[in-house]
Amino acid sequence: MLRMKTVTPGKRKRRVIALVLFGGCALAITWCFLPTRSRHPALDEFLRAQRLADAGRRNSLLRVIPLKTRLRLAQFLDKKSMEKRAKLYQSDELESIMFYAPDLPERKARLSEQQLGVLSSRRFIEVASSDQDTVALRCLPEMVSDLQHRFCYVTNYIPRSALTRLSFFNSEGTVCRLPDGTEVDVAAGQKWLNESVAAGFRVGISRRGVTQLLVVTREHASLSGPPSRRTE
Repeated sequence: MLRMKTVTPGKRKRRVIALVLFGGCALAITWCFLPTRSRHPALDEFLRAQRLADAGRRNSLLRVIPLKTRLRLAQFLDKKSMEKRAKLYQSDELESIMFYAPDLPERKARLSEQQLGVLSSRRFIEVASSDQDTVALRCLPEMVSDLQHRFCYVTNYIPRSALTRLSFFNSEGTVCRLPDGTEVDVAAGQKWLNESVAAGFRVGISRRGVTQLLVVTREHASLSGPPSRRTE
């Protein structure tokens, strides 16, 4: 004789909650991966996928869903988030920009989690690579001007090696663009930078993408805070 499986009210309630949450997750996932009509659709899709993946790992309400199902859901959301990130990198929505940024207190402040978090919450920015005196960032094109200002803080002699590294060790094929739009060779660009430092300016050097164009900038030291220590 077959025995009917008894479902207690508590189990029935948990199943209903699990089904509702699972259905809600399905709707959220569908919404997350719908295309957007904003200026940066690939960025919007990635940010939504990332938020959903974070929620899938941290939301305590999902504990009513069986563990195996939760793990599969988390893996699925993480995978989709990575796919959206790759799509964003392949799009033309982001700008890659590298700065001459010696390992000084100012650099640490500009690359702190707090500073990057503030910028990212308003738009989007992340560190692509970083070494002792250069840092490469990914950001939206409209952020480039602001970042060039933030990384205009060096107050000491600029060595030729810094310009050489930023120009992919191809100084002969590289030009430096001065603030007035004039384009000069690397030697003249280094001379302008060091004369600016001697005159009391803070200077900055950046390269956008894989171009052979270095953009040099300067501003009065009083606009950027206390002087840096030496970088030689």
